[in-house]
Amino acid sequence: MKRWLVFVTALSLVVSSLVYMAPTDVQADSHEVKPENKIAQGVSTKEGKRVRVLVEMKAAPVAVLNEKSDVDEEEIRTDVVEKQEELSEEMKEISPDLQVGESYDTVFSGMEVTADGADIKKLAELPEVKSIYPVRTYQTTMKGSAPLIGAPEAWKEKDSKGQPLKGKGIKVAVIDTGVDAKHPDLKGKVVGGYDFIDKDRTPQDGHGHGTHVAGTIAADGKIKGVAPGASILAYKVLDDEGFGDTADIIAGVDQAVKDGADVMNLSLGMDANVPDEPMSWALERAVQNGVVAVVANGNAGPDRWTVGSPAATANVISVGASTKKERSPVVQVAGDRKKVEMNKIFFSPDMPLKGTYSLVDAGTGKTAEMKKAKGKIALVKRTRNNVSAVAKRAKLAGAVAVIVYNNKGGDWFAEPLMVEVDDKGNKLATPIATISGGHGTYLKEQLAAGKAKVRLSSVKREKMTDFSSRGPAVGNWEIKPDVVAPGQNIVSTVPKTVVKSGYQADSGTSMAAPHVAGAAALLLQKHPEWNPQEVKSALANTAVPLKDTDQKPYPKSVQGAGRIDVMKALHTKTLAMRSSVSFGLLKPNTGVQKVEKNVQVKNLDSRGKTYTTRVGLDKRNKGFSVDVPKSVTAQPGETVSLPITLTLDTKLPRGEYTGTLYLKDGSREIKVPFQALIDPKGYPLLEMLSLSEWVISPNGDNILDETVLSYYLPVSPDELTITLHREVDGKADYTIYRAKQPNHGAIDWVWDGKDIKGKTVKDGNYDIRVTATYLGRKGEAFSSIVVDTTPPQIRLNKQTDKPRLSGLVKEDNLERLHWQLEGEKKWKKINFKFVKDDLYRFNRLFSKGELKKGENKVTIRAIDIGGNISTKKVTVTSP
Repeated sequence: MKRWLVFVTALSLVVSSLVYMAPTDVQADSHEVKPENKIAQGVSTKEGKRVRVLVEMKAAPVAVLNEKSDVDEEEIRTDVVEKQEELSEEMKEISPDLQVGESYDTVFSGMEVTADGADIKKLAELPEVKSIYPVRTYQTTMKGSAPLIGAPEAWKEKDSKGQPLKGKGIKVAVIDTGVDAKHPDLKGKVVGGYDFIDKDRTPQDGHGHGTHVAGTIAADGKIKGVAPGASILAYKVLDDEGFGDTADIIAGVDQAVKDGADVMNLSLGMDANVPDEPMSWALERAVQNGVVAVVANGNAGPDRWTVGSPAATANVISVGASTKKERSPVVQVAGDRKKVEMNKIFFSPDMPLKGTYSLVDAGTGKTAEMKKAKGKIALVKRTRNNVSAVAKRAKLAGAVAVIVYNNKGGDWFAEPLMVEVDDKGNKLATPIATISGGHGTYLKEQLAAGKAKVRLSSVKREKMTDFSSRGPAVGNWEIKPDVVAPGQNIVSTVPKTVVKSGYQADSGTSMAAPHVAGAAALLLQKHPEWNPQEVKSALANTAVPLKDTDQKPYPKSVQGAGRIDVMKALHTKTLAMRSSVSFGLLKPNTGVQKVEKNVQVKNLDSRGKTYTTRVGLDKRNKGFSVDVPKSVTAQPGETVSLPITLTLDTKLPRGEYTGTLYLKDGSREIKVPFQALIDPKGYPLLEMLSLSEWVISPNGDNILDETVLSYYLPVSPDELTITLHREVDGKADYTIYRAKQPNHGAIDWVWDGKDIKGKTVKDGNYDIRVTATYLGRKGEAFSSIVVDTTPPQIRLNKQTDKPRLSGLVKEDNLERLHWQLEGEKKWKKINFKFVKDDLYRFNRLFSKGELKKGENKVTIRAIDIGGNISTKKVTVTSP
């Protein structure tokens, strides 16, 4: 089942990013890319080192060519495969030991290649090669939840054929750690897939994560998934430890598209808020090819800007994690009617939910302040997001619990607790929860008035989790997550080899995403003609906004459009596309800016509709407005364009300016969240710093003479500098790069070991620091590098009556030590031990038969990590 997605004017921001990604044979490039610029961040070109990379071809993938051609898809695929085979042969001629692993032709055009690092530059010189990327590492991002989103009600519905709405006929690809197809709740569910880790057709799950995801989507036994009638395509791209890399994950995405997946779920990611990288491009092309792509947003909350990759990708459905309807602790001052709801902290011991206690002001939770909290509840002012130390001090002081209030207005979340355990297994933490700054002020005022007794109770409702990664995405400045779903304490299937019962409760956005994937399956059974953008919009337009403990909606960067509601999405009569609007990043103090976007409004009803519109701003400021026509009319099946115009005075304080566009038809109302950013605080000025080589030896011998520094710049900074430091906190020993307003985006810079004055830096171990400054802010990224141009010094001891090689090697970073008998080709290893500072000791006693009787001419060779070599010849006498 394919639903081709046609990008319309409303998707102008997304289309522009796709033009950037377009292959050169679709739109010819007027400038030939230099070979060195084809090698992307993190690719090693070290001679003698086997390097695993992704080679992207200039030939476009099938998903792109199919959109632009009337030629049969298989004919297109045959042509792409032939070009791949031709390129493989050319590469093997250049690099005889080159090995080709996975090949991709559908959403990514290219192949996985392993070759000598020195040959990578030669491969880049081939005109058919567009880019060469490193193979990166990804990892997994983790009863009552299905009813919460309305799934059981949806099962009572019927599709156009009169079949119950349970996802029948829909194939959902689980791109994960594999799936246990023998689990009783998944019996007959797995209809295809592949194991890209073990290279076989049995993607068995040895971790549990993929089976948990599959159960949430489609289990039909003791556990009922969201779409129990759906089929599963299982692709094992993460190993049994939960880790995988770009090559295998893209292979899984590529194969899922080939195998006819309607929906794909990726509960995985890496900690980099970057929307432009090979994984993102593969998913964008999968979406273009008609597949709904659902991605976990990440588990790095509660800080802003923590959405990971590939969740930052524009057209996927990025999913954050909310709670189920569960008990939240409430505190109430005795004799007062006001109830203050608290936020539980993940991994905290359970807060008491009843009883009367004494409350005491414990300042900021220091050890001395906690002494008065024994047997009481400590009220503590927030100083940081990590409150683990406060919970431990409270436990040691004998406090009953801790309530931490925000040090500024509004609700807040603490980081998940890092709990220590004593020798007996007891947690060294007191139950701890958070409240808003306003509620904290209220409780302090009650204490000052002598009201120290408080009652604890609870309220049952759903909220956001603290661990769910927050947006927005940088670079494309999209609202992320798009929606949220239950992701805390989700019980689902796991292999019985992992948990004997076959069931386990897990938490994470990994658990939230499959709720949305299952919901997408239900929508596609009901509306098989819908494309991915329509599915995404239906879920987002009708989502339920969640509220914090102040009963205010969580910010857009926390919950996106809100928690999905399957029944509302199934029965919507209108779609507003895009599902959210970003007006982008605006520079402060650049006057009043006007930005216009378009939302496409599609009438799904059999009668014409006139929609009334309204705009709700999350905070009102003079100089901030969003205007739309008061109404818009669409005939049955018609899609009309609705302009939405931002007017924003950039003299206003820096920050996020958000709101919601509402469209109402009688009693039905749908919504589209929007945001504009005036250079807000907190977003990273640098992401994904990596070095192709962490050791260089710039001495002109063509061995490790340079390294490539790679990083991502969301904006063009005012200045960028790269410095070397011998001491972590010391002044710069060298400045090796400085630029005013360099280009933003993915950057690769080649360093040849010289400073900005052209002087080669001295040998040493350095901290390398990349610093970007922008509008008074500073962003830094750190790594380490060794500069080593000096060969080791071999000092031999005097020969004794026993045939041996002994002595010292003076070298900071000795890597290998060998000996060779004159006339032989083979070098043999000499063991060595670190002595102190820059000295290593060796003592090699020859055994009988290794040397001939009499004098033997032996060469000793020492090699350091910079590839510098020194040799010394010696005569060894064997009796």
